[in-house]
Amino acid sequence: MNEVTIIGLGPMGQAMAKTYLNNGYKVSLWNRTKSKADNLVKEGCFYDRSITEVIKRSQLILVSLTNYDVFWSILENLKTDLNGKVIVNLSSGTPQEAREVSQWIIQQGGSFLSAGIMVPPSLVGKDDPNSYTFYSGPKKLFEQYQADLAVLTTTDYKGEDVGLAMLYYQAMLNILYTSMTGVIQSYALLKAGKINAIDFEPYTHEFLKFLPTLIQQANIAAEIDTKNYDGSQQNLKMMLAGAKHVTETAKEANIDFSVPKSIEALFQNTVNDGFGGNSTASIFETLYANGD
Repeated sequence: MNEVTIIGLGPMGQAMAKTYLNNGYKVSLWNRTKSKADNLVKEGCFYDRSITEVIKRSQLILVSLTNYDVFWSILENLKTDLNGKVIVNLSSGTPQEAREVSQWIIQQGGSFLSAGIMVPPSLVGKDDPNSYTFYSGPKKLFEQYQADLAVLTTTDYKGEDVGLAMLYYQAMLNILYTSMTGVIQSYALLKAGKINAIDFEPYTHEFLKFLPTLIQQANIAAEIDTKNYDGSQQNLKMMLAGAKHVTETAKEANIDFSVPKSIEALFQNTVNDGFGGNSTASIFETLYANGD
């Protein structure tokens, strides 16, 4: 029987445990709050209050915690080495944090893969084309355990640099957070105008379906890679004028306008740097001004 240990039983950890259990795995659990393991134990999982004992039970150990600080607080004081253990960390963090943890685990005799799971708990273990997880670290190690990891979601291996999974993960979260914030900001604007968010929702859905077409037509990725920001169809000065109107409308509505104001400021700074006649993609030059 295949075995796996899961450390951390938030919604994601619980979803992973249930998925492995349903796929015939012997599942061992650890969580600081034992009550979160109770139902899983009734279903057939093993739980021990000692994280050291739980780690001894499986070669493959999946960690699902809030962040790397919690990871360190739990694992740094282990009373056992990690010889032969494979730690797959699905906790959120930065690329550098993943590299530092990897070095420590290797020093303890273990191996490490970093992972960024791109689905909510409800889609773990489901056959869904949008369900996938980024992985990075030693390729041979990933290939050895890919079948086990694919029980959760489709696997997307990004490379030997253990920080790459977190880089892709945080880039995707940046798109998520800014997009969701933009939608909610618009709903706040509408509510100030006595319009229910639910009445505007169909427009939101239709626009978000159209957005990939706009991005593709704007040729944003290619323009950034070539630094050729074609403003012949729509330039940043025009976009800045529109951004100012969004900010002013939010002010008139007496709602928080920090989100549109930050976009306006970004556009203005880029125009001030001489890109007013270029495309919107030229804001990359401001964003990346201190990049490597």
